[in-house]
Order: sequence, then C-alpha cells, then structure tokens
Amino acid sequence: MNILDIKAKAEDALSRQKNYINVLIFMGIFHIVITTLCSLFTGTIGTVVSLILWIVFLPFEHGYIVSSLKLVNNYDDQLDVQKDGLVSFYRFKELFSTYFIYNFLLVVIEIIIVIFLLLIGLVIIPKSQILDLKDAFSQMLTMLPYANGVSSMTSQVSMNIDGLASIASYLVLIGFVLLVVTIYYVTAFSLTPYILEKYKLTGFVAMKESYRLMKNNKWTLIKLYLSFIGWLLVSVIFVNIISILLSIFPLGIITTLITNIISVFIAVHLVDAKLYTCLAVFYEEIDYADKNVGNQE
Repeated sequence: MNILDIKAKAEDALSRQKNYINVLIFMGIFHIVITTLCSLFTGTIGTVVSLILWIVFLPFEHGYIVSSLKLVNNYDDQLDVQKDGLVSFYRFKELFSTYFIYNFLLVVIEIIIVIFLLLIGLVIIPKSQILDLKDAFSQMLTMLPYANGVSSMTSQVSMNIDGLASIASYLVLIGFVLLVVTIYYVTAFSLTPYILEKYKLTGFVAMKESYRLMKNNKWTLIKLYLSFIGWLLVSVIFVNIISILLSIFPLGIITTLITNIISVFIAVHLVDAKLYTCLAVFYEEIDYADKNVGNQE
C-alpha cells in the first residue's frame, strides 16, 4: 500500500467535505474548554475531577473515527457537528469498555517491562556502583543549603561518574525499549476503533482483528505518521508564536484558553483533518483488500 495513494484519496475526500472540519474544530474546542474549566479545581477535589474527566473523555477520540469514516465513504452529507463530535457521550456505554481495555493493557505491558528491566539492571549493574551513587546523592542533598555545596556536589558526582553513567545508560535503554513496544502496540492495534465502529466488535475481539489486519501493514502506518512530522512542526511553531504574542496580555486562564482555541484551528487545518482522513482511508483499503482475499478463497 502506497502512502501517496492514501494521501491522494484523502485529499479527494477532503475536497468535498462540508461539515468535517467543523466537527474536528468543535471537538477540539469542546475538549479544551472543559479541561481548562476543570483545571480550576485543586487539591482532593481537583484529583477527583481529573479522574472523572479521564473516564468521561477516554473514548472521546471516537468522534474523529466516526466523522472520518463518513467522509471517506461518501456519507459526508450525514455529518452532524454535535452528534458526531460528541458521539463518545451518546454511546459511552458501548464505547468505553473497548477504549479502557486498549489503554489499560498498554499501561500494564509497559509496567511489566519496566519492572522486568529494572530487575535485570539490579543484576547487571554492580551493587557497589548503585550504593556509591545513592550515597553520593544523599551527601549532595545534605550539602545544598551550604555555600560550598556546588563544589562538593561536583566532587561527589566525579567520584561516582562510572556508576552514574551505567545507571543513566540503562535508563536510556529502558526508555528505548518502552518506545519500541509502544510503537509496535499502537500500530498493531491501531484499527481497533475502526473495527469497533464498522463491525461493532468490542474489546479483545476488536483488538485481535486489528492485530490480524495489521500483520503486514505496520511499516506503512509508521511511514504515514512520519510523513506528517513537517506539518506538525509547522503547527507547533505557529502555536508558539501565537502564545508569545498573547502573553503580552496577562489575563491568566483567559489567555491560556484563547491560545488553546487558536491552536485547535491551526492543528485541525494543518494536521488533524488530513491525518484522520488518511487513517480512515488506510483502514478502508486494508479492510477492502482483506474482504476481497476472503471472497476469492
């Protein structure tokens, strides 16, 4: 599958879009406003609100799935800004379990990997280096209040540089392994929400089907994501420029809210609209090829 063909079909779909862009902008602004208002709560109440917000918004991205599938399948005249943008709330009971399983499983896998690698690290890295480094940092903390703390801390770190290098290298290794596992997991199960929407398969069944369909298509998806890096950087630059300009007006949360809303418009027009359309085309191409092979057999 060629990503140029995917992008060409996405461009064609976007050329006839009516409410698609409006759906994405509505979703982005809605999410920004709600999360900004909830950030006003602090302490225990803030923690509870954050947890509730996480649960409620877990399947929120399904609006992107629904709207992009309608667009690429020529049902764009049926797009409804509110209905499709807030589909995760209307169908929360139906969608939540699959999104929860998908995210929870990733977290569990990463925790297991971290624990496993840390246990291996305790065996590989000499215990003396770990203890020496622990003692060095303990001494550094006790020296912080004093004037000669900087030179003393430098001396301590220099004495234990080998231990520091060993541990730092191992932490980098853990981070790299987690990155590789996350990329593999995300690509392998990337079609889960599309399968959920199109065939009403849920949970592990949808994830298993996604894994099957993505067996020979992971690299194509990775290349598709990488092809948007340039536009993503441009989007980030624009947002930072807007943020700097608006920082002239110190209006606190209002400035933050305005900046975030403008960033939604920039992100949707430069990246999100085409990316989600490409992903929908990518899924439909794989699904079409799979069904044809099945029919031929």
